[in-house]
Amino acid sequence: MARSSNRKKTSKPVLRDGDLRKFAVETAQGLIGVMKDNASRILEGDDPIHDMRVASRRLRECLQLFKEFFPQKGMKRAQSRIKKVTRVLGTPREMDVNVQLLRKRRPGPSQLVQATQEHLIEIFEFEQARRRRKMLRRFDRLDVTALQDELLDFVGNSIAHIPRPGLLGQPTAEFAMDRFRQTARSILQEKIAPLVAFQTALPQPQSDDELHRLRIAVKKCRYCLELLSPAFDRSFDKAIASAKELQEVLGTIHDHVALIQSLQSYQHHLTEKNRARLMQGCERIVTDLGRRKESYLPQVEPALKKLLNELPSLSYPPLPPS
Repeated sequence: MARSSNRKKTSKPVLRDGDLRKFAVETAQGLIGVMKDNASRILEGDDPIHDMRVASRRLRECLQLFKEFFPQKGMKRAQSRIKKVTRVLGTPREMDVNVQLLRKRRPGPSQLVQATQEHLIEIFEFEQARRRRKMLRRFDRLDVTALQDELLDFVGNSIAHIPRPGLLGQPTAEFAMDRFRQTARSILQEKIAPLVAFQTALPQPQSDDELHRLRIAVKKCRYCLELLSPAFDRSFDKAIASAKELQEVLGTIHDHVALIQSLQSYQHHLTEKNRARLMQGCERIVTDLGRRKESYLPQVEPALKKLLNELPSLSYPPLPPS
């Protein structure tokens, strides 16, 4: 599902003179800055939770991808603390999506379905507010301001003692770039492997869990491509756009699956309360959502194939044309 955002636009780091270390540090600093801006807005009652969660994921990927340029001491702690932020911000995520889908859904002429949908929105909004309060309490306990200062110190330490290229056996910038590109190709191959495996299994029907795992793999692959693109002369830009398209399709499917599962769970509650009419209306909504989810499935295979064919030089052959 596409999500609107009032995120603050920041300039992207530029790779200058092959200085990968400086580029890695500036990239990490920029992502920490995004987290800092959004943390302030969250504590003030604004709603940039999705933006901050994405920034935390990108930062984890950045530290892993460029780990040779960051201090190894403290890396595990930094990654662990960033991951806690990601998890805490995920607490209200599912219910936010449920409410959004229900609000946008057109119930049709049936008065039963209309009444059921209004009831569900009210119930889910109550749960949404409860989860958000819980998230804010946990978020406050994380002391995000101190974490951001700690992370800035951590990434800043990597430029405290930068060796001069070519001095006393230190590699030149050109040599360092070639070595990094070789490492990056290996990392990309690992990121792309689950996508290739999924493509190989098609056209057999794939389960919701398998589609969810593909979505996570595409997301990680996209973040990696975005971080690496400047080091590969922007040659991944088309693949990044294709990854985004596939991620949107898989995200929409996952959102429908999550809402269906929530409604099915709520149906058990309605059964216990002997609310037959609401049960009937809920079942109709679940059936409609299932049809909508199924309508997106045919988009997955061509979108995945398009993405993989944007990366023909990473040690696996391009996919044949349809």
